[in-house]
Amino acid sequence: MPEQPDQDLHDVLRDVVREMEDLRNPFHALEEEIQRYRGVVRGVLLALSSAVAAKHQPTYEHSRRVSALSIMIGGKLGLSGRELETLEYGGLLHDVGKIGMPELLLAKAAKLTDAEMHTVQQHPARGDKIVRKVPDLDDIADIVRYHHERQDGSGYPDGLEGSKIPVLVRIVGAADTFDALTTPRPHRRRTTPIGPAMSTMAGIAGKKLDADVIEALLGIEHDPALKRVLANQFEDAAGLISTAR
Repeated sequence: MPEQPDQDLHDVLRDVVREMEDLRNPFHALEEEIQRYRGVVRGVLLALSSAVAAKHQPTYEHSRRVSALSIMIGGKLGLSGRELETLEYGGLLHDVGKIGMPELLLAKAAKLTDAEMHTVQQHPARGDKIVRKVPDLDDIADIVRYHHERQDGSGYPDGLEGSKIPVLVRIVGAADTFDALTTPRPHRRRTTPIGPAMSTMAGIAGKKLDADVIEALLGIEHDPALKRVLANQFEDAAGLISTAR
């Protein structure tokens, strides 16, 4: 007697495989399109970063350090690959709004006047307008806009406080502050060594900056990669994406 049930099952499986093959091509094309789109977005973001470099090299180097530091802190906090990627780009572009500032102001060694300080404090909102023009980059635009907000509401431009400040923003804000302490600035050539800088950061934990983020920062104090980052030694000259995955 023929094994009809087995034959029927074979026919069903054959049809299922055929249908899966038919579906695979559209999904493959969709995946290729998504990767192409991500490549375009990455190109736009790196072009913006290059514009910062062309405007003021020290600001670009600062942004790269903030990007790398943010990734290291995010890694300590156990963030996902997608979140680390957002930190990378957010850190890299957090000062993109300074493109519109006079170069003499960026390089000024003397204390800024009130008017000059007001101009400087416009860069987060200006950068937000630039980045938010690119679709699907709201998380990165939030970092650009809010990285000077503080836990106690004393920051700018919107005076956000506490939980109203997104977590990724808090990370970049801490990295930005730490880099400002440990690397030279036009108005302050002396720098704070890593150990004392960590103590300063611990002193403002839960006040100006998020306590959990600062705890993660303290956790990388003895990581050899920290010294390399502060010395502008990066693995990938084109970007930091390799360290975010």
